[in-house]
Amino acid sequence: MQKIRVDSKFNGIRLDVFVAEQLSERSRSLSEYLIENGYVKVNGFIVKKGYQLKIDDTVEFYFNENELLSILPDDSVKFDVLLKKDDYIIVLKPEGLKTHPLVPFEKGTLLNGIVSKFPSAGELYAKRYEGGLLHRLDNDTSGLVLCALNQRSFKRLKNIFKAGRIKKYYYAVVNGVIKKGGAISAKIISPFKGSYKVFVDPTTEDPEYVTFFEPIKASKKYTLLDIELVGGKMHQIRAHLSWLGFPIVGDKLYNRDKSFKGRMMLHSYRLTCPGEFDVKTDLPEEFKKLLE
Repeated sequence: MQKIRVDSKFNGIRLDVFVAEQLSERSRSLSEYLIENGYVKVNGFIVKKGYQLKIDDTVEFYFNENELLSILPDDSVKFDVLLKKDDYIIVLKPEGLKTHPLVPFEKGTLLNGIVSKFPSAGELYAKRYEGGLLHRLDNDTSGLVLCALNQRSFKRLKNIFKAGRIKKYYYAVVNGVIKKGGAISAKIISPFKGSYKVFVDPTTEDPEYVTFFEPIKASKKYTLLDIELVGGKMHQIRAHLSWLGFPIVGDKLYNRDKSFKGRMMLHSYRLTCPGEFDVKTDLPEEFKKLLE
């Protein structure tokens, strides 16, 4: 535990501002999390984040900052490594598993599992708690994830991603019958600050974020789509298909039909980069059964 006695410099300052000043990241959101979860006390008591400090108050920190910002290994997380190179790996994320931690000391995510087998993946730093991950998948999406194992590889692969050389392909089962393929490039927007849901602006095109789709098989109620994702904005495939009128089966956020009780039928089945890798997985059994 670290203790800091408040002097005249911080007299009257809000506690969350003070704590953020002490962190190497100077993050207000991280400061608020620590206060609200009891990792910071004033004079031995838990107080609100807006508490105004007084001279001679003692602020107590019940955490180690090195551990606070680190990704903890968790060997209980199960996943498959489909490709292992000296400087990167491609793994298969199961459905229902978070890709990476969102808060300090969190375990049980794919990245926690990766770090338990490949510790160097957790030592990289681009965004907080994302380690060497080059991209993410939603919790309910299964499939392939690319992760760098050293900083040089991380920068190289990130540049390749930006150049559009890494292609991402998905399987999706949607409500309704689609008879021909197409492409959706309508702009995706987040009009409400802090909202987890995105929306589509049909009046504006965004060529950097395009969802190409091609029907593979259809039943009376559903269609299996082969999707190529260009860009990769949050919820891009889900929002685009829902706007088109063919939401993904099991999508609790963008599909109004709540009758299906299974998983979200979205799977990242292929990652390819010319001269580098081409990794594929099979169509999940749940998808096959739904189309029978």
